[in-house]
Amino acid sequence: VGFLTLDLFFDLKQNTDFVVYLDVMSGGNEQEIVTREIMKPIVSVKYETGPIRTRISNVDFTFESFYVRGAEKGERVKFSLRFQEWDDVRFRSIAVHAAPDTLACEFENGVVLVNPSLEDETLDLTTIFPGRSGYKHLKAADPSGLDKIDVKYNPQVRQAMDINNGQEVNDPKKLEVLQRNSVFLIANRSTVDDEPTTSPTSPPTTINTNSPTLPPTSIATKITVVPTTKPSSRPATTPTTGPTEERTTSPTTPPTAPSCVDESGKHQIHKKNRRKKCAWLKKKNGKHLAKNCGTADFEITPLGRACPATCNNCS
Repeated sequence: VGFLTLDLFFDLKQNTDFVVYLDVMSGGNEQEIVTREIMKPIVSVKYETGPIRTRISNVDFTFESFYVRGAEKGERVKFSLRFQEWDDVRFRSIAVHAAPDTLACEFENGVVLVNPSLEDETLDLTTIFPGRSGYKHLKAADPSGLDKIDVKYNPQVRQAMDINNGQEVNDPKKLEVLQRNSVFLIANRSTVDDEPTTSPTSPPTTINTNSPTLPPTSIATKITVVPTTKPSSRPATTPTTGPTEERTTSPTTPPTAPSCVDESGKHQIHKKNRRKKCAWLKKKNGKHLAKNCGTADFEITPLGRACPATCNNCS
């Protein structure tokens, strides 16, 4: 028994972390919920820590990421995704970024910054969280039984105490987040009318693409769909996920939604790294509709395509 395999190829100009992002769902029997595993990806260059396996279903698209830390540089690096079972796989977007998977999480009364890389990062809170201010570190109390902790863990304990010191952030434009660490901050409530989100910080440049700037839902790398050894019981036909030849996508205007049924869940809006539900489009007296549903001035967004009824984009 083999796996349906999707190979991504890209160049790494230097040793770096990189992340592969997928907006993906499984095909299969629409009469029942089917879950399916994406096996641990195979990377053609050496790295320090690699991606792990995950699961998808045929219920809805899910946003998945595969983080590779400390990858060696190389030309035409191959990243292989292997899908359990032989049903088709549907992609709404694929992207590869040569940068750490640094995350910024926004909550009602504060924010959290996470740096999983092996290098310290300096982040600009004014850019990541516009409308927020009054940043202050949490105040941690000395843990009970501190004298019983093995001395080899003392540096980590002291570091945690130093970070969570209860002090105000003096320069929100230059917040340092240490390698393999996170920072929890109290903050004033946002003055921007938006829901809390969890998203990567400023999106890094897409790897090895000589094509024009692509819309958010376009595939930003060359891909090849390669079926591995097929089960003997399956007819010798090409899987429906796509042709075996290598191809690239070109930017096109997204088509009009084929039906008048809004999709559930959150989808990418006109602002980078922000996802909203269809109901959000009705806010701001139609302002969100104009910027997401497609007009002469604004290209349709993934949210606009997912909400044809709300956008009145029915065929």
